[in-house]
Amino acid sequence: AGPKCATVASPGDYKNVIGVGAVGADDKLASFSSRGPAPDGRVKPDVSAPGYKVRSSWNTGNSAYNIISGTSMATPHVTGAVALYLSGNKGATYDDVYKAFTSTVDTKTLTPDGANCGGVSDATYPNNNYGFGRINIARATGGSTPPSPPTTPTPATPTPSTPVPPVTPTPSTPVTTAPVTTVPVTPVPSPSGSCNGCTSCYSTLLNYCFPPAFSQAQCATFTDIKAIWCGK
Repeated sequence: AGPKCATVASPGDYKNVIGVGAVGADDKLASFSSRGPAPDGRVKPDVSAPGYKVRSSWNTGNSAYNIISGTSMATPHVTGAVALYLSGNKGATYDDVYKAFTSTVDTKTLTPDGANCGGVSDATYPNNNYGFGRINIARATGGSTPPSPPTTPTPATPTPSTPVPPVTPTPSTPVTTAPVTTVPVTPVPSPSGSCNGCTSCYSTLLNYCFPPAFSQAQCATFTDIKAIWCGK
């Protein structure tokens, strides 16, 4: 365990294994997070994920929860994210997964602490503290944050291209024309009032729009995150 340099260990320091560091809610590296480099000088960890004071299920009962910390909490974040990626990218290889998660990380909110482990500057990425950076699941899986709901349109007014038909005259009354009135336009609701602009699979729990590659059948399996199908 950290915080000293070269404290990464098996199996996280292996080649073709994605080693994971732990960060807190403030994106600072956790004090217990192991740092690189690996024994052969390779930069480790590869990426970082939330691992400090994470609320998770616990083994004392079917409905028990606990708040715990550790890279053992950060790694499941990456494991679940990779599973999500593979669900929408059938046949993806290790190299595909590695590229997807290391090329879409967030680094701007991370805090260099000057350790410069292995002679690699903390101010550059990848480094031996955070790896390439903290994972960004939405970017890695090709998803996006749903757009904000559209604003209510202003009432439309008749234009010269939309003439108002005259009232049919009768023998006993003079010909009159109906007055021009402003008719409010009612917005047409989306297929689901909870889709929030998403046109594929949408999680109402996470406020997350899945990539278009996800099918309706796949969407139906995400009941635990209250996923609904918003496609056609």
